[in-house]
Amino acid sequence: MKGKARHKKVFGLKELLQHSRECRASDPRDKIYAFLGLADQGYSIIPKYTWENTIVHVLIHTAHRIITFEGNLDILEHVSEGREKLGTLLPSWVPDKANVVILKWTSNDSKMFSQKFHRLVNATRLRDGNKKPFQASKEEIGAPGFVRDEFNDSNLDLKTFLTPSGLRVHTSQVAAYDDEVWVLYGARKPVILRLEQGKRYSFLSEALVCGYDSLISDIMFGSMVDMVRNNEAKVQEITIV
Repeated sequence: MKGKARHKKVFGLKELLQHSRECRASDPRDKIYAFLGLADQGYSIIPKYTWENTIVHVLIHTAHRIITFEGNLDILEHVSEGREKLGTLLPSWVPDKANVVILKWTSNDSKMFSQKFHRLVNATRLRDGNKKPFQASKEEIGAPGFVRDEFNDSNLDLKTFLTPSGLRVHTSQVAAYDDEVWVLYGARKPVILRLEQGKRYSFLSEALVCGYDSLISDIMFGSMVDMVRNNEAKVQEITIV
């Protein structure tokens, strides 16, 4: 007697939560917990409905587990820029916002930025003719660590900057003059970080880096990593809050 093996398909939790952004739930924690059965069990997230485990705690813990399990910083591509209710409670690297009824892993503002950003990327690629996938950090693997926040445990458009070296950086309107462009090990695209204090930075946005001729810069494909390997640039350990 022949039988068919049953294979259960598992999904990445980031993608599941992004697709769930239009769903409704009386308990916002269900916007995370309801999808755990479809996700890889390696995320090791156990539902906890105690009163002290607020939606803020759930979001932070979920982002923590995604980074740890997946071993990269792709989660930064899902971070909301236009935060509202939870904006002052969540670390800048954690998606996203909640209102009274609906929790959105990706907010409408973030979705607007993402659409405009990717239209710009596609238009630039078309002019440039370079179809290689972006990999600013090459095969370098990040080693993120997590520290407890001692202070808290729990309109968007595109903007263009010119760097002192003549590079053209396309990013979101939240970026300001003194913000910095970084290549983070484990992140596919350069990012914009804002220095808070010491070596503590907040994440603002992804960035598209082009040359003075508006063609896509080699930074998008790992040239900064090559500079590090050739001792022309240095690696620095920082904290993203």
